[in-house]
Amino acid sequence: MVVSIVLTSRETLPMKKRIALLPTLLLPILFATSLSSTLPAKADQNCPVNPNSQLHRVKIAALLSGTPTQLLPSTPANNATASPTVKPIAISQPSRKTSKRATGVSLRKKVNKLGDKRVLRKTKKGKKSSKKARAVTPAIEAEDEVKYVALTFDDGPNPTYTPKILALLKKEGVHATFFVIGRQAKKYPELVEQIVADGHKVADHTMNHDEQLYKRSDARIEQEVLGTKTLIESIVPGTTVEYYRAPAGNMNRHERRLVAEWGMKSINWSVDTKDWQRPGVATILKTVKRQLRNGGIILMHDAGGDRTQTIAALKKLIPKLKKDGYEFVFPSTALAARKAPVVAANDDGQD
Repeated sequence: MVVSIVLTSRETLPMKKRIALLPTLLLPILFATSLSSTLPAKADQNCPVNPNSQLHRVKIAALLSGTPTQLLPSTPANNATASPTVKPIAISQPSRKTSKRATGVSLRKKVNKLGDKRVLRKTKKGKKSSKKARAVTPAIEAEDEVKYVALTFDDGPNPTYTPKILALLKKEGVHATFFVIGRQAKKYPELVEQIVADGHKVADHTMNHDEQLYKRSDARIEQEVLGTKTLIESIVPGTTVEYYRAPAGNMNRHERRLVAEWGMKSINWSVDTKDWQRPGVATILKTVKRQLRNGGIILMHDAGGDRTQTIAALKKLIPKLKKDGYEFVFPSTALAARKAPVVAANDDGQD
């Protein structure tokens, strides 16, 4: 429109006036253009081209840059009836650095197979890496799993408490190991015979319960240990003493070698009830519950003082262990099944 006005007035107006007239004519057009840019684009049914469309702007940019218009897609006659084959030209934008949050997105894939888990995740370099997660399975023992426990009694035999313990064991149908002191066995040989007759094991606990025996001479150790073994086997002919327990569990490697040469296995314990201190029945039971594991060896006493609490605790302990799936065995079987080491500590308060 501006060009037509200038051309029609070229013969009537001088050149200077025509040039001065151009700003006056361009101002309304510039104002209308700026106003239209602020309003939303609206398709006009009578206008073949929407001046605010992306395609129209691309064409204008191509014309200004000298790009041939034949290379651009044709403009549809009507926006409402545009051909579906015409695709707008994508204008590339400056690439932005991917944020750490975007690159650090983790993709997890759970596989419910044998408790195995695999975690797939994208690294910062865009590569996929796999990490095998270790399945954590709680250590829960099956209710029907057979567990083993060995009951052991020290310092007997005693004419008051040993018969009561033997009667209780017979009633419950379980067996135990009695580590007898030589001088007690001399006094009550009939109790040693009864222990063997009821199917229990008789073991060596030295002749006089010397807690510092491991510091003595070899001759003294032989007298205390081998002398007791010989005594027991003489009281009950045909019996072989298999086990030895040092007083208070005090033993060094040299004494252990001597005991092995004499054909015995050194046995300590993994559960110390401390029943010789008479802490109360409830405390004895709690100690067993806290310390006992499969293959445990329980230390109790049938002599050396008042053992009323020991017997009362046994009446509750044996049925409870049976209910928990424990089978009562001798120390060798328990040692083969245990998972926790046997820890020695002061075992009794022998007078």
